Amino acid sequence: MHFRPATVVLALSSSILAHPALGSRHKGDEHRWPAPLESFYEAVGKGVASASSEANYLYPPPCDISQAQMPSTPSLPPPSSGLTLSRVAVGRGTQNYTCDTTNSSAVPVSVGAVATLYNASCVAVLYPELLSLMPNVALQYPPPSSASPLSPSNIDLSGHHYFVDASTPFFDLDTSSHSYGTGAFKKAAACPAPGDAPRGPLREGGYGSVAWLKLAAKGAGQTFQEVYRINTAGGNPPASCVGQPASLEVDYAAEYWLFQ
Repeated sequence: MHFRPATVVLALSSSILAHPALGSRHKGDEHRWPAPLESFYEAVGKGVASASSEANYLYPPPCDISQAQMPSTPSLPPPSSGLTLSRVAVGRGTQNYTCDTTNSSAVPVSVGAVATLYNASCVAVLYPELLSLMPNVALQYPPPSSASPLSPSNIDLSGHHYFVDASTPFFDLDTSSHSYGTGAFKKAAACPAPGDAPRGPLREGGYGSVAWLKLAAKGAGQTFQEVYRINTAGGNPPASCVGQPASLEVDYAAEYWLFQ
């Protein structure tokens, strides 16, 4: 995937018009967006300005996935020796929970997650500072349909993430337009999200961000061998089931780094 400065500007402009509910805020003559969006657009503007200053700015820069560097995750083990980075995706979906509504002391119990995965591989290579902002920005928009690009960055579908049972997350990056691979996983390591991680969508508040994870392949013969979930935004449930339905979905987004 490649970006040209003009393409980025037009894509962002169309996404702004398509989501007036996220609206800008005005202070006198100052035009400002909610903080996550403002940071994202400022970073895009700097990227466009930098690219436009180059002599060959009209031509897409090379995208070599081997040059992408996963952010430091000191509380998680590094990728296993011999593995190489295959894909980077931004996931947008829900963490899913159940509640025992007959028990006043019950707490939400995780029953997995569902997310659509969007191709952020070249963003990771070319614009890593933008990638770090994208989960929180994506969280501010309603989950897109599987046929729609991820707002507001307009990156395209990579695949889907879901659970095949209570303990087996599955990644399916085979679609009608590409065959990147699949894999079933088990949790290998986890650490809490940083204290300053987004709590949830600004329009709703939230309960904090789900943990960062390292996942390991559950079986032999699959494409992907390890997956990292980092830079999570939202997804934690309320502390108690009091006042909650029997099933609840909590919006979240995250970066996924897939190794093979």
